[in-house]
Amino acid sequence: MSASLNNNKTAVWSNLEDQIVKAAIQKYGTHQWSKIASLLQHKSARQCQIRWDEYLNPRLNFNDFTKQEDARLLNLARRLPNQWRTIADAMGRTAQTCIDRYNQLLEADDEFGVSSSLQLEYPKAETLAARPDGIQLEDEEREMLAEARARLLNTQGKKATRKVRERMLEESKRIAQLQKRRELKQAGERTTIRKPRKRYETEIDYNEDVAYEQQPIPGIYDTSHEDERMARDIDNFEKRVSLRGLKEDRKGAIGKRKRESDSTSNVPAPTTAEFKKPKLELPKPGTKDDAVETVKANRKALLVGPDEDQSEPLKTIVKPHRTLSELFLSLPTPKNDFEIVLDEDEQDEAPEVRQEIKTEVKEREEGQQIKNSAQNYTINEPESRPLQVDCLRVKAPDFIQNPTDAFERTFNELLASYLTKDPFMQPIGVSGFMEQVEHRMEDVSISVRDLQWQQPTIASVKHSIRKHLTTVRDLQHSYKYLEPLAEFNDKLCRKVCIEQLPHLRKLQQKYYVHYKIYQYEMRAIEIRKRRLQTDLRSALGDVVRGDR
Repeated sequence: MSASLNNNKTAVWSNLEDQIVKAAIQKYGTHQWSKIASLLQHKSARQCQIRWDEYLNPRLNFNDFTKQEDARLLNLARRLPNQWRTIADAMGRTAQTCIDRYNQLLEADDEFGVSSSLQLEYPKAETLAARPDGIQLEDEEREMLAEARARLLNTQGKKATRKVRERMLEESKRIAQLQKRRELKQAGERTTIRKPRKRYETEIDYNEDVAYEQQPIPGIYDTSHEDERMARDIDNFEKRVSLRGLKEDRKGAIGKRKRESDSTSNVPAPTTAEFKKPKLELPKPGTKDDAVETVKANRKALLVGPDEDQSEPLKTIVKPHRTLSELFLSLPTPKNDFEIVLDEDEQDEAPEVRQEIKTEVKEREEGQQIKNSAQNYTINEPESRPLQVDCLRVKAPDFIQNPTDAFERTFNELLASYLTKDPFMQPIGVSGFMEQVEHRMEDVSISVRDLQWQQPTIASVKHSIRKHLTTVRDLQHSYKYLEPLAEFNDKLCRKVCIEQLPHLRKLQQKYYVHYKIYQYEMRAIEIRKRRLQTDLRSALGDVVRGDR
């Protein structure tokens, strides 16, 4: 039984089996080959997949091979020996088609009558055309067809699926009936639509009835009961409002008494009004002139460092609290009514600190007065004076970034003096030098030349034209030797590309094919030689055993 089953699995494909495979692929796709094979009695899942990939797939190319495809096939077979699946993917064809075409090319190139005994064996059942069906199907095929139709159409499936299919069939019948009625109406015959059978008694016919229509009551509509209902609702609302108002008033009185009792409870003293901060009262804006002068003098006395010619620094060391005291003394007299309370140690040191500060300030003022008096008695000529140049009145240019020499630095100084509106101070010698330069420039006489265009003469124009023509002739004569080189190069390229390269490619292919045949023959001869040797040894062994 198993032997017959295995033989049936490799049988030739029939037209009925091909159609069942196509219909099953439309439903199950190209990944459920076991389910597709269950529809067929004599085919396995692998056979169904190979049949689809090698023959039934509509994307396959079964046209004749072109010369370019033949050359590409030979090249791929040389680079990828015995890898026909990969070659088939690259060629866009089936593996069996590529093998058949390769064998045909080998037979066509066999010009010397050397045929290889090494035949390429391959399964051809899935790649051959289907066997046509007979006039009458056999019982086995009829049973297979009925089962496949039942499974693919799902007529024996779930009830819901069957109901959906029946509704779709009924809808298609209705559309066909409408089309038929339209055609009859165009032909001049009037027909009526037959009412469909109601599934239940209260089903609505949307072609005749209005869905959920409510017919009005005949006569004048009586609104007296509506007035009574409205008056009753208003009374109820007023009662609810009055009741809620009383409750809210009662709750409000209780809450008020509770808040009063909470306010009279014991509260910490710092939270009462008597410990609130006083308002900040600042003096009016503006200060007196004597106060401003006092602030300037004190700030100058405290912040200005010692004189440059002072050789010995101050020997007194000012402590932090002493510095603060100096700053406070430098302030103008305040108008607020508060005092700074110092610690006991600081109070002891405060008179001494004040005395030291007063003595230092007095000494500095005396030194400054002496210096000013000395400067008043020294009369020297000013070393510099403001520069008066007209270019300073022009719009200022940009500064020179990163000046490298004295000229650029002077330029930046001039520009800064212009922007700050301060006069640029220069040595006296520079102004004298500039006056000399101005006198010399006045002596220089500038003569203006009149530039007039003169038309060239005819002789000069002819001479220039002849000169250019001679140059062109010389260039043409020098390039004449390139023409034969170009012709020779063209002939050589045509001969190499059109004649020699194709002939060389053909010889290479022929050599490769013959070399492959030679290799196969040598391998076959080696295999036969080994077999003959083994057979000879076994025969000799049998003979020796028989003699014994």
